[in-house]
Amino acid sequence: MAAHDLPSTWPATPGLLSGRLALVTGAASGIGRAIATAYAQAGARVVVTDLSSDRCAETLAAVRAAGVEGWAYALDVSDARPASRWPRRCTTPRATSARWSTTPA
Repeated sequence: MAAHDLPSTWPATPGLLSGRLALVTGAASGIGRAIATAYAQAGARVVVTDLSSDRCAETLAAVRAAGVEGWAYALDVSDARPASRWPRRCTTPRATSARWSTTPA
């Protein structure tokens, strides 16, 4: 089973997180990918991050396949200064603007 395939016993309720925005670090694989996919299946829009936004392509595809918006960004959480800006960046009114509609280079 792939990391992003959740077991049939997963208790996610469709729509439980509708209207919410989730920021998931380490989302390129493993637990991060599973969390991002689960949030999407529950209706959240999901920002997936990892050291390289390119590595998040499969996770981003799974998020969007759940029928929600998703974006991929490079983020190194071991670098405190840029990492500390992300929660605020994701919760500002601009977080739903057109600038989030594409994956930045």
